[in-house]
Amino acid sequence: MIVSEHVLSSNYVKEERIISVAKANILAILYTFPFIMLFSFLYLRRFSLYDILLQLGSGEGMFYTLLLLFFIILLTVVHELVHGVTWQMYCENKWKSIKFGIMKEFLTPYCHCKETLYIRQYVIGAIMPLIITGIIPMVAAMILQNNYMFLLSQLMILAAGGDIAIVILLLREDKETLAVDHPTKCGCIVYRKK
Repeated sequence: MIVSEHVLSSNYVKEERIISVAKANILAILYTFPFIMLFSFLYLRRFSLYDILLQLGSGEGMFYTLLLLFFIILLTVVHELVHGVTWQMYCENKWKSIKFGIMKEFLTPYCHCKETLYIRQYVIGAIMPLIITGIIPMVAAMILQNNYMFLLSQLMILAAGGDIAIVILLLREDKETLAVDHPTKCGCIVYRKK
């Protein structure tokens, strides 16, 4: 939705909901650690640690390790694309409102939505990569007993930790609250009705 700055400033109270990149990285570890431990526990209860280590240490293990690195890079890009695909569905200007880039100082890719969204729409777009690149592959890894998919999904859950930290900042917002990605920092600007 496109909302003029005049309408926002006269009808809404503006507040930045941001965290530093360093804090986002620390919170990413803290927030995802319980998920990673739970999934690891469930996976190790189902499959033998010996068999897992045997596969990872085998000759074909080196090939799969390189393949794993390739998929980490690929899924990092997919992670940002999922943000963009989800947010553009709610945007009046669709893809024109979405920008992709890399924070050079942190070598961190990002997706930026320039349009104001309802808080629910913003949160859905923020959390969708966790589901698509983390949770779904984790479930598939457990069904298929695929150790590499298991490791990859764990890393993608960790990669979504910063998104989880932002979503946690927004959990108590009213459904009528509006949000727009912060143009230069991790997080967003929220607009609450006066």
